[in-house]
Amino acid sequence: MQSSIIVAALRTTLQSWWGIVAGWLASLGITISAEQSVIVLGLLTAVGIGLATAAIRWLESRQGGEFWPSLARKVASVLMLGLNAQPVYEAPKPVAVKPSRNGTQPPLGS
Repeated sequence: MQSSIIVAALRTTLQSWWGIVAGWLASLGITISAEQSVIVLGLLTAVGIGLATAAIRWLESRQGGEFWPSLARKVASVLMLGLNAQPVYEAPKPVAVKPSRNGTQPPLGS
């Protein structure tokens, strides 16, 4: 389970970095005032992260063994440094909760 969490965290980080790169590239050549720079660059970065994440997920989801779907999956794999598309998580173990003497449930963690 720990490795799945690590893979998911790495995938999220990589998708964010690709979005930051896309936002930075989009900001090149844009002349804005100092007051507007934080807002515009923040907006471009957020849009870049969203578009990069959507594009990578779209590439990963292409089905079929033909040339173009296979190429799309390979491009996504290169962008994500070979990390799996969907981590597999184990089901959590059930926790036994003992009822209290007065019929109410005890607080969590006790």
